[in-house]
Amino acid sequence: MLLLSATTSQAGNWPGHAIVGNGKFCAVYSEDPRITMKDGFQGIRHFYFNDFTDDCIQTACFQLENKSTMVQKDSVVPYMADFFTPAAKHFRVNKHVYTTSIRACDEGLLMQFRPEPGAGNLTVKFLIEPTKKDTGRFISFQILRSDDDINEPGYEKSDEELAYIDWMVKGKWGNLKISGSQLPVYGSLGPLLGLTFVVSENGSLEILLAQKGYSLNTVKTLWKKADKKWNKWIRQGKLPYRNPKSDKQRLYNEYYSRNLYAAYSSVLNGNVPADVTGQFHTNGMPQLYPRDAMMVARNLLQLGYHETAAEIIRFWSGDNIPMKTPGEFYARYDARGQATDGGSGARYDEPEWDAGAYLIVLNYEYYKVTGKWISTPEKLFSCADFIVGALDSNGLLYEGGIVEWTGYLPATNMICAAALLKASEIAKLNKRNDLAGKYTSAYNTISASLPELFDNDRKIYTARRYYSIKADDNFSFSEKKGELNYLWDVTSVFGILWGYPDHPLMHDTYRYVKENLNHNGGVKYFEATDNSWLEAYGSDLFFFATAAWAKYAVMQNDKVFAQKNIDWIIAQSNIYGLMPERVLSDYSAISEASPLTWCCAEFATAVKEVSRITK
Repeated sequence: MLLLSATTSQAGNWPGHAIVGNGKFCAVYSEDPRITMKDGFQGIRHFYFNDFTDDCIQTACFQLENKSTMVQKDSVVPYMADFFTPAAKHFRVNKHVYTTSIRACDEGLLMQFRPEPGAGNLTVKFLIEPTKKDTGRFISFQILRSDDDINEPGYEKSDEELAYIDWMVKGKWGNLKISGSQLPVYGSLGPLLGLTFVVSENGSLEILLAQKGYSLNTVKTLWKKADKKWNKWIRQGKLPYRNPKSDKQRLYNEYYSRNLYAAYSSVLNGNVPADVTGQFHTNGMPQLYPRDAMMVARNLLQLGYHETAAEIIRFWSGDNIPMKTPGEFYARYDARGQATDGGSGARYDEPEWDAGAYLIVLNYEYYKVTGKWISTPEKLFSCADFIVGALDSNGLLYEGGIVEWTGYLPATNMICAAALLKASEIAKLNKRNDLAGKYTSAYNTISASLPELFDNDRKIYTARRYYSIKADDNFSFSEKKGELNYLWDVTSVFGILWGYPDHPLMHDTYRYVKENLNHNGGVKYFEATDNSWLEAYGSDLFFFATAAWAKYAVMQNDKVFAQKNIDWIIAQSNIYGLMPERVLSDYSAISEASPLTWCCAEFATAVKEVSRITK
């Protein structure tokens, strides 16, 4: 019995992708014509194994051989069959002809083709196209055969070889042809085609087809096994409503599950990119942001997925991660863990001093939950020492932080202050009272200086910057010259969420955000005055900010605004119910990153928090 209904209403309609994985691989999938018509890639558009250094596949999909019979513009309707199974209905002359879907199991990735009753004989091919570059991971496709002269599974087909395999066609055995470097598979298919990618230990892909020696029932068994696995998995966490009593609660449960599963599927051995769909890349690989990754880790930790959170913490604790100076992370890394510039998004060397604070808090909270430490005390003390040493004469940190633009940022300073208190506790546990005193003193210094970041005229926490624009090369102007500007910045809420004590200035900020910086529940990001891309970007409506304010609304017992935030996020989700980075302020489009991993994770935790006051 499915935990979630496959017919729950689909509120979002922005273009986008679904993310499917099992902790060993991550597949990016889309049958959304608005996505696929741009580049011709369909179905599985990215496939990563073990980490995100090599993208193995650019297309893997089923197609009717005679494309001329298909209505091209609106012949495909993507949807979610359940929270872990993206699917698509395919139409010919407005008639539903067949359905495709995928899901992950322990053995690999399952793909399913199901003709509709009355569709007649369909000549179908399965098209799989590796990425054109030699990844070193994508060794070969293998077809498991049952011929008498091939006793061992894993028969390897060369690109030039023309092969036939036995295939069950409507109860009778026939032949399927496999040919060409793109490995298309042709045949008239019966009522169900089951196809499975199995990722072997050496990184090659095996394709398991329903044939003699590998029966159709085996494929069906794997499909059902995956169903049991993921419904059990979601129950092991903190499902918002264990026994939903209304359509609204069922809707919240479903979108929570979709987004939590997408965030989980985006983690491979602790390696979690901000975006796996293709917008943010460095050196041809998905970018790694310490901030985004550790945000994802904390959400997973809070929702009960401790081991996956531990993998992320362990990754960023590694000695192989380059540091700019002891205790200071770079802002961006490539998928090999190297700090290299030249990617999309913010520059890698923008100072983001809150990253070390995230690592401290995560370790402390993981210890409180499990009784175990991941990072060494020396690693955490190094991060805390850097924060203390970076305080300037104003008693604050002046850096790029959560908004990637240098200034005195309330979020960074509150998060780092909260981390210093945790570091003080860690120092006491390690009998380092000297460090405990130093960190507590630095916490008090930041706390005493925080009111300087509050705009008393508008009654809101602001970033205070010497420059209200960025340079043309996308670096910040870092010199401390001239007058400081007050520029609103809604990320101050993350300071409270990461452990800084709530206080009246945040209550005032909350009121200002509700009254001035949200549109039907969607929350803007930050203020800029350059009258170009940065000002527009800051005024867009951001999913992670909206989810964060939903959590703070729960802290204020404000049920109305909390639900308004969640409802806005769901209504603006992509076609698979996952969360983009942002919606443009005029609602004309969304960002290309659809979904953004941090947004999916932050939303899931926000739904869980909102459920506490709406049961």
